[in-house]
Amino acid sequence: MSRPISPAPILVAIDLGSNSFHLLACRWQDGQLLEIARDKQMVQLARGLDQHGNLCPEARQRALTCLQSFQQQWQQFSGARVSVIATEVFRRANGHQNFLSQAEQALGLPIRLISGDEEARLSYRGVDFSHPQIRRKMVIDIGGASTEFVLGQDGQLLHTVSMAMGCVTLADQHFQSRERISAQAFEDAKSCTLETLSRLPEPFRQVSAWQQALGASGSMRIILDLIGSDTATIQQAHLSEYIQAMLEKGELPAHLGEHLRWDVIPAALAILDAIYTHLQLPDMLISNTSIKEGLMLESMENPQLSTSNSKGLTP
Repeated sequence: MSRPISPAPILVAIDLGSNSFHLLACRWQDGQLLEIARDKQMVQLARGLDQHGNLCPEARQRALTCLQSFQQQWQQFSGARVSVIATEVFRRANGHQNFLSQAEQALGLPIRLISGDEEARLSYRGVDFSHPQIRRKMVIDIGGASTEFVLGQDGQLLHTVSMAMGCVTLADQHFQSRERISAQAFEDAKSCTLETLSRLPEPFRQVSAWQQALGASGSMRIILDLIGSDTATIQQAHLSEYIQAMLEKGELPAHLGEHLRWDVIPAALAILDAIYTHLQLPDMLISNTSIKEGLMLESMENPQLSTSNSKGLTP
C-alpha cells in the first residue's frame, strides 16, 4: 500500500460509529500525524434502533446535537481536508437516507456511508501506518454494532471480513440487569459470539498467515487500561484473570469512566474473550491508531474523498 503523496497541512477525520461519534484533527509533519484536537461523544445510535430498524427521536436528536458541535470544531481549521464516514448503524436504520441528509445539514459536510469491508480496510490502513515493522498482521476492530477482521502483509490487504456483532448490540441482548454482571450472562454472550466467529474464513485461523494480532478499537484500549498492563499488549492470561475477578465481584471496577455504559465493556470483554478462544491467541497488541488515521491517509492520496475548508482559523 502506497504512502501519502499529496500532503495537506491539517487533516480532520470524523467517524460516525454505532456507539460513539469521533472527531480527530492532526497536522501532517515529517511523515507523521501530529494530533492537535480530539473529541468523542457517546451518541449511542445503535441503542436507539428498535427491532424494526426505526431510530427513536431521542437518539436522532443526540446525533444531530453532536454533529452541530462537530461543525463548530472543524470550521476552525483553515485549509484542512475534512473527511466524514458513517458506519454500521447508519446502514441498518430504516430511512437512513433521510437521516443522512439531516446529519449532513447539521455537520455542514457530505457524509460517506461505507460498507463493512471498507470499514475494515480503513482500520487496517490506520494500524499499518503506526506498525509498519509488523509485516504480516491481523487487525481486529470491535465496534458498537459490528466487528471487523483484516489480514494484510506489507501494507497490502489479503482478506477482510465484517461481522454483525458489536459491544452495544451484545450488551442489549445479554446484559440487561443492572443488579449484577452474572457469569451466566457472560457465558451466554461469549457463546453467541463464538457461534458468529465459527463463520470466520479459514485464513484467519491459520497462525502462519500473520505474525501479530492487533486491536484497533476504543473498547480494547479501555480494556487495556482496566487490566492495567505495563505494555500495549493484552495477554490472554491477564484477560482471563480480569474477567474472573469481574464475575466474582459482579460488577466492573468503580474507576470506570462515567461516560461509559456499565454494560458495554462487559459485552466487549465477552467478544474479546471469544476471539482469543476461537483464534487461540496468546496476546494482542493494542494500536493507538485506527480508522480515523486510515481515513486521513486516504484523503491525502485522494483529495476528492474529502472536503477542503477554505475558512476558519489555523491553530
